[in-house]
Amino acid sequence: MIAGYDRRDSTCVDIPVPDYLAAWSARSRGSGSAFRKSITRAGAFPEVRAAVEKALKALTDQGAVVVEVSLPHTSFALSTYYLVAPAEASSNLARYDGVRYGYRAEGTTA
Repeated sequence: MIAGYDRRDSTCVDIPVPDYLAAWSARSRGSGSAFRKSITRAGAFPEVRAAVEKALKALTDQGAVVVEVSLPHTSFALSTYYLVAPAEASSNLARYDGVRYGYRAEGTTA
Protein backbone atom coordinates (compact mmCIF):
# COMPACT_ATOMS: atom_id res chain seq x y z
CA MET A 1 0.00 0.00 0.00
CA ILE A 2 1.26 3.49 -0.81
CA ALA A 3 0.08 6.22 1.51
CA GLY A 4 1.52 9.20 3.33
CA TYR A 5 3.37 12.41 2.72
CA ASP A 6 6.05 12.67 0.03
CA ARG A 7 8.20 15.79 0.32
CA ARG A 8 9.17 15.43 -3.35
CA ASP A 9 5.54 15.65 -4.53
CA SER A 10 4.36 19.26 -4.74
CA THR A 11 0.72 18.12 -4.87
CA CYS A 12 0.98 16.04 -1.68
CA VAL A 13 -0.62 17.10 1.61
CA ASP A 14 1.02 16.27 4.94
CA ILE A 15 -1.90 14.78 6.86
CA PRO A 16 -2.11 11.73 9.14
CA VAL A 17 -2.65 8.43 7.32
CA PRO A 18 -5.46 6.24 8.68
CA ASP A 19 -4.64 2.68 9.70
CA TYR A 20 -6.19 1.08 6.63
CA LEU A 21 -5.32 -2.47 7.63
CA ALA A 22 -7.02 -2.17 11.03
CA ALA A 23 -10.09 -0.64 9.41
CA TRP A 24 -10.16 -3.41 6.81
CA SER A 25 -9.83 -6.15 9.41
CA ALA A 26 -12.67 -4.69 11.44
CA ARG A 27 -15.02 -4.47 8.44
CA SER A 28 -13.87 -7.30 6.18
CA ARG A 29 -16.39 -9.99 7.18
CA GLY A 30 -18.87 -10.26 4.33
CA SER A 31 -17.47 -7.27 2.46
CA GLY A 32 -16.73 -7.57 -1.21
CA SER A 33 -13.57 -7.32 -3.26
CA ALA A 34 -13.29 -7.53 -7.01
CA PHE A 35 -10.40 -8.48 -9.23
CA ARG A 36 -9.95 -8.47 -12.95
CA LYS A 37 -10.13 -11.89 -14.59
CA SER A 38 -7.18 -11.35 -16.93
CA ILE A 39 -4.81 -10.76 -14.00
CA THR A 40 -4.80 -14.53 -13.37
CA ARG A 41 -4.75 -15.66 -17.00
CA ALA A 42 -1.92 -17.69 -18.44
CA GLY A 43 -0.47 -14.60 -20.17
CA ALA A 44 0.13 -12.74 -16.91
CA PHE A 45 3.58 -12.72 -15.33
CA PRO A 46 3.87 -15.65 -12.89
CA GLU A 47 5.00 -13.30 -10.09
CA VAL A 48 1.94 -11.09 -10.59
CA ARG A 49 -0.40 -14.05 -10.73
CA ALA A 50 1.12 -15.49 -7.52
CA ALA A 51 0.89 -12.15 -5.70
CA VAL A 52 -2.76 -11.68 -6.72
CA GLU A 53 -3.67 -15.20 -5.66
CA LYS A 54 -1.92 -14.68 -2.31
CA ALA A 55 -3.80 -11.41 -1.74
CA LEU A 56 -7.12 -13.03 -2.69
CA LYS A 57 -6.49 -15.86 -0.25
CA ALA A 58 -5.66 -13.38 2.53
CA LEU A 59 -8.93 -11.53 1.83
CA THR A 60 -11.04 -14.69 1.83
CA ASP A 61 -9.29 -15.91 5.00
CA GLN A 62 -10.51 -12.71 6.67
CA GLY A 63 -14.06 -13.36 5.54
CA ALA A 64 -14.22 -11.15 2.47
CA VAL A 65 -16.25 -12.22 -0.54
CA VAL A 66 -14.09 -12.13 -3.67
CA VAL A 67 -15.74 -11.70 -7.06
CA GLU A 68 -14.18 -12.02 -10.51
CA VAL A 69 -15.06 -9.11 -12.79
CA SER A 70 -14.53 -8.33 -16.44
CA LEU A 71 -13.42 -4.89 -17.59
CA PRO A 72 -14.32 -4.87 -21.28
CA HIS A 73 -13.16 -1.33 -22.00
CA THR A 74 -9.55 -1.65 -20.87
CA SER A 75 -8.45 -1.53 -24.51
CA PHE A 76 -9.28 2.19 -24.34
CA ALA A 77 -7.11 2.82 -21.25
CA LEU A 78 -3.98 3.97 -23.06
CA SER A 79 -5.89 6.30 -25.37
CA THR A 80 -7.69 7.76 -22.38
CA TYR A 81 -4.39 8.21 -20.55
CA TYR A 82 -2.99 10.17 -23.51
CA LEU A 83 -5.94 12.56 -23.24
CA VAL A 84 -6.02 12.93 -19.46
CA ALA A 85 -2.28 13.08 -18.66
CA PRO A 86 -1.46 16.32 -20.56
CA ALA A 87 -4.54 18.03 -19.09
CA GLU A 88 -3.51 16.97 -15.59
CA ALA A 89 0.09 18.08 -16.15
CA SER A 90 -1.07 21.43 -17.50
CA SER A 91 -3.35 21.93 -14.51
CA ASN A 92 -0.63 20.99 -11.99
CA LEU A 93 2.01 23.15 -13.66
CA ALA A 94 -0.23 26.19 -14.18
CA ARG A 95 1.01 27.75 -10.95
CA TYR A 96 4.51 27.88 -12.44
CA ASP A 97 3.49 29.93 -15.46
CA GLY A 98 5.56 32.95 -14.38
CA VAL A 99 2.60 35.32 -14.41
CA ARG A 100 2.51 35.59 -10.62
CA TYR A 101 6.26 35.96 -10.13
CA GLY A 102 8.70 38.78 -10.62
CA TYR A 103 8.26 42.57 -10.64
CA ARG A 104 4.76 44.02 -10.18
CA ALA A 105 3.92 47.53 -11.16
CA GLU A 106 1.57 49.32 -8.81
CA GLY A 107 -2.11 48.89 -9.69
CA THR A 108 -1.77 45.56 -11.48
CA THR A 109 -4.18 42.78 -10.58
CA ALA A 110 -2.72 39.79 -12.43
